[in-house]
Amino acid sequence: MTAKPPPASRPESPQTIQALVKRWRASVVRGTLPASGVTPAALQQFVDDLESALSAASVPASGWQPIETAPKPESGRRKVIDVWCVTDDHEAAEFYFGNTMSGVKDRMLWQGRVSEVYWRDGAWRPVSGLRRHALTVTPTHWMPLPAPPEDP
Repeated sequence: MTAKPPPASRPESPQTIQALVKRWRASVVRGTLPASGVTPAALQQFVDDLESALSAASVPASGWQPIETAPKPESGRRKVIDVWCVTDDHEAAEFYFGNTMSGVKDRMLWQGRVSEVYWRDGAWRPVSGLRRHALTVTPTHWMPLPAPPEDP
C-alpha cells in the first residue's frame, strides 16, 4: 500500500469563473435576460455569484494536490512549489528526500518531499543545486510554498 499525502480541495478555477460569465452573456444574447430589462435582483445575483467565484479563485489551494494540477508556466516567471515523489532508486531517494525519506511497504520504493522545484523545458527542476538537471524521481503530488511571515 502506497502512503500518499492527502489531496486538498481546490477553489473555484478561472475556467469556472469564465463559464459563469459566458452563461450570463449567452442569456443576454438569447434574450432570456435582455440587457435593457435586467432586474435589480438578477443583476445582484450575478454580481454575488461572480464575486464569490473570484474570491474562491484568489485563495491559493493548500495541502498536497495531484501532480497533474501543478502549475506549469510555458514562459515568464517560474512558479516554485514543493513536490512529493517516489522512486525505486535508493541513492536518488537519499539524495533528493533527505530526512523526509520513507519506504513503501511491500515494494522496493522510497518516497519523500523535494523542496522548491519549478517546471522548465518539460521537466521538474530544483531551484538550487543541480537546477540544470531534471529530477530523476517521479512527482506524484505538489504543494504551494507557504506565504512568508508578515513581520520578519
